[in-house]
Amino acid sequence: MRRCVGVLLLLLTGGACQSDARLSRQRVDPTVLFVVGPRVTELSSVQIIIPEDDPGTPETVQLASRDLNYEHIAFGIEVFTQEPGELGWGYEGSFHYGAGESIYAHEDLQAQFYDFQAGVRITGGSPDGARPFFGLGGVYVNNRWDKFATRDEDADPLTPDQILVKTQDETALGAYLHGGVLWRLDDPELNETQGFLIGLDIRAVWTSDSESIELALLTGYGH
Repeated sequence: MRRCVGVLLLLLTGGACQSDARLSRQRVDPTVLFVVGPRVTELSSVQIIIPEDDPGTPETVQLASRDLNYEHIAFGIEVFTQEPGELGWGYEGSFHYGAGESIYAHEDLQAQFYDFQAGVRITGGSPDGARPFFGLGGVYVNNRWDKFATRDEDADPLTPDQILVKTQDETALGAYLHGGVLWRLDDPELNETQGFLIGLDIRAVWTSDSESIELALLTGYGH
């Protein structure tokens, strides 16, 4: 999956370098995009915890760790600019939020996240065609997820383990990389640099304890 993402972003970067002259004459107003799409997050080294034999004892014993995958439906808003010049360089910032779940031992374990991203962006293409883009930068991520504890009281293989759920909340700094393409929905001849937009975006996010991949639909107004 990582190799496919890398190839796609490389192709998008090459297309983004071909910026139309009409878009390099002057600075244009920031573009605002609304983002929605599926996001898969892998949390690394999540502790599996086993409760004490006495159900009334609050303490638990950490036994092992494993990676957990959560599927989110992510929503967000993104703003980017484009500076004057042939290459279409600019700046971008975004906010994303999502909620999802993972199933373990017949239990739905809930997870939520939000993040703030800021970085640089290069946008190419022409107003009347596809507008490939590529961006990268830093990210602040908050992940909140359910931890689980198992208790098998009768050791009956036909009976599911009893699941005790706890919640953990962690924040981290990391990096993101994304690329995609935008199209104009209105007539560019009416306004060469501003219009209604629709597009697709694929985004990868890395922190010290999580990795995410997101595929999103974009809609908004701008260049």
